[in-house]
Amino acid sequence: MSHGSPAPDAAHRRRVLLVDDDALAQHRTARALSRNGYEVVTAASVATALERLASGSYDAVIAETCMSDGTGFDVFHAAREVHADLPVVFVGSDRSLPSRIGAIRYICRSHDSSALLAVVVELCGVSHSPHHPVEPHCAAAVAS
Repeated sequence: MSHGSPAPDAAHRRRVLLVDDDALAQHRTARALSRNGYEVVTAASVATALERLASGSYDAVIAETCMSDGTGFDVFHAAREVHADLPVVFVGSDRSLPSRIGAIRYICRSHDSSALLAVVVELCGVSHSPHHPVEPHCAAAVAS
């Protein structure tokens, strides 16, 4: 299925590890990222995420805060062991969490992926899809 302009070749695509055990949310997020020019590698568990982190290279990690076999914080700590500066963005439904975790990136789960895309663009580079632009003001929904 074509979405307008061709995707950038694999050598120029930013690679994102998406960790979420909610299959529908994972599918929506992966689709939005892919449509905006990112290569998305998915993991539906903390265990799988840790395997993917050990065997691959990523420009950013997006992790659900609460999963059946652990938390996004487990993924965060493993990511930092692999690469100390690897950006990790948390996604969840607890709107009070940003004030409790300080400077870590956090996005409240939403059907609208624009806030998450804005953060990924900020961390990894510009969106490659003119048909799915990311407005800079969307990043305001992120805890800094």
